[in-house]
Amino acid sequence: VSCYAPLDFFLYYVRQVSMKHGGGRKPHRYVAEHGFPPAGISHELNLRFVQEHVRKRLAGKDLALQVILMGTFQAPDQPFCFKEVLPDLLAGVHAHRKENYRRLLKASDADKGALNHHFKKLQRVLEDRYVRGIDPKLIASGERKGDVYGYGEKGIYNAEHQTSVMPGLTHPEGLRWKLEHWPLWLERDI
Repeated sequence: VSCYAPLDFFLYYVRQVSMKHGGGRKPHRYVAEHGFPPAGISHELNLRFVQEHVRKRLAGKDLALQVILMGTFQAPDQPFCFKEVLPDLLAGVHAHRKENYRRLLKASDADKGALNHHFKKLQRVLEDRYVRGIDPKLIASGERKGDVYGYGEKGIYNAEHQTSVMPGLTHPEGLRWKLEHWPLWLERDI
């Protein structure tokens, strides 16, 4: 393991798990016995959207950005929501990368707001999706908050995930926080 850079090791692991589930060559014995199924990226149905339509077209040969796109897609795990936030996500990630993630690295755990204007716009998109199709009177009265789950034009997660629940934040705020902070983690630590 020590001979691999973190991102190279992650990709090696993904290939090993793909071998485990795809047949053919045998994976490393530890992966064969303990590898999480089905982490083979080519076998993930939800990631086919990212693989075929987003990753290579937008990231080109920038392997770190490819991993960022695959990882951030997992946050809402809802292709329609991801497609709607994608322009602001890309602009925000580009702005953070341009300044070498300086604002994110300086932010404290108490900083829950968006750290650049692209992620403020992204949060507004999520907030619009969250309440889309709900009678504004019900929201104003407090009877309804929003649609966490949905597919197509409303909701921010599909029916099986809710990955951004954070104390003190609404669902849209938590998902925006995750989409803003994950790229730093994916690029620097993975």
